[in-house]
Amino acid sequence: SRMTRQYSTSEILGDLSSEKNGIFSYITLASVEVESEDEDEEELATEKVLEIFNPSDVVKYVIIEDWFFDKRRSKMDVRIISITPVCKFEIETEDADGDVITSSGQIEAGTFFYPEIRQLLANHKIYNSQNLVARMSFDEFFQRRLFASHIVKESNVYDRDIGDYINRSDQLSQLLESERIKESIRTYEHNAWEY
Repeated sequence: SRMTRQYSTSEILGDLSSEKNGIFSYITLASVEVESEDEDEEELATEKVLEIFNPSDVVKYVIIEDWFFDKRRSKMDVRIISITPVCKFEIETEDADGDVITSSGQIEAGTFFYPEIRQLLANHKIYNSQNLVARMSFDEFFQRRLFASHIVKESNVYDRDIGDYINRSDQLSQLLESERIKESIRTYEHNAWEY
């Protein structure tokens, strides 16, 4: 809870009484043993419980960055603004007939301001597959941009994502638009230099 000022303890942990998911938890159904009148028989009932995300549930991160041109160094530079872990989940719910329905998907856990969690990331090491001897922290990993990514939005008048003006089913066109934006950034930096 000390990692960010944005969330209170109840927002992080969630609240079962008001049925609010937490940042690292979600509400689902679970089977619970209930005492029955006959001691030999065990009855199972379903009730709502808060399920906490495991680290293995994280499938990707949404990273918000700010690309800017540094006039003093004549160089494009990048600053990471926030990181949002995206977790996979399975939720069991009951319909009107009392049948249990299982649904799965992905949900954003919570957005964390990068400068506030940078100290935490700098103190935890990451596995470096290229060089087992050279140790690397999560902060180095993000600052060196060793992650695979693609652009989903650039600042524009309408504040739209790429998926808002290119059909969401046409993912190849979205990827090509992402590469076009990346190339325009590279061209802008290149044109700032005089040879």
